[in-house]
Amino acid sequence: MKQRHLENSVMIVVRMNIKGKKKTIDFFLVDRQHNEYYAFSKPYSYSIYERCKKLSSVNSLVSYRCKNKGIMILVKYTRIMVPYLADYYDLPLLQKAG
Repeated sequence: MKQRHLENSVMIVVRMNIKGKKKTIDFFLVDRQHNEYYAFSKPYSYSIYERCKKLSSVNSLVSYRCKNKGIMILVKYTRIMVPYLADYYDLPLLQKAG
C-alpha cells in the first residue's frame, strides 16, 4: 500500500501491559476528539517505551531516525501499519497542497 501521512492531530500513545508472563507495550492512536483506537502491540523494550511514552504525533514517529535497532524496527512497522489503520478507523489524512 502507498505510504500515507495522517493529520498532525492524530497522536500515538503507549501503555504497558503486564498481564501474563511477558510484558508488552500496547500502542493506541488518539484523534482530536480524544477517541482511542487500538493500533498494535510489541514486546516490551525500555528504549521503545521511553521514546513513545509521551504523547507524540504519528508522523513524527514515522519520520524518526536513530541508531537503535529496536526503535527503527518499530518505525518501519508503524509505516506499514498506518495506511491500514487509517482506512480501518477512518482517520483524517494530511491533504497535500497543490
